[in-house]
Amino acid sequence: MSKFGNLILIGLVSITLLLCSLSQFKVFSFERSNHLSAVLPNKIIGKLHSGDIILREGNSFVSQVFRNFSQTEKHYSHSGLIYLLNGNYYVCHILAAEGKRSDKIRLEPLSSFCNTEDNLSWAIYRTEIDTNEIKKEITELLNAKIAFDKEFKLATDDKMYCTELVYKILTKANDNKKFINLTHSNGLDYVACDNLYLNPKTNLIYSNTN
Repeated sequence: MSKFGNLILIGLVSITLLLCSLSQFKVFSFERSNHLSAVLPNKIIGKLHSGDIILREGNSFVSQVFRNFSQTEKHYSHSGLIYLLNGNYYVCHILAAEGKRSDKIRLEPLSSFCNTEDNLSWAIYRTEIDTNEIKKEITELLNAKIAFDKEFKLATDDKMYCTELVYKILTKANDNKKFINLTHSNGLDYVACDNLYLNPKTNLIYSNTN
């Protein structure tokens, strides 16, 4: 039964990713019209740290599917970590290939990640983990150019899905002391969006709904 459940879950994700690549969804682009002040108030922008967890709620069919992987709070569909570079804010995250978009880990401008055209809401959370340690782990994975894990295997590190990326960076930066719980469903352990912020060591910094 557990093996069958795993196949159903992986099959659902694979079909979803295929539909995403074949659909008419807008292709990812760094050329977003939104400026950072359009998605975040100035009083928040100056207080953001590298390593802050950022989650968003997309408005696409694929986003609806991924929200359902969360068992407690089915709100967000994608996640990443804020990364401050040369005075500019980026989000380190990873997505499946779509159109001209690569499936490799990337730094995307924060204004683009939270753009109001494709997202209904977003939120930023913070842990007490040392910022420099988180940046070191992010840099290491960016240099490794890891790809999106279409099989959603938590045990492997050469490929990762979005929430797995956040989970593993924060865990390693925390001296491998785990504080983020996993979701267990149909015999499979995985990291859902709500696992990243529904824990005692993660605090809300800002949330927004369009």
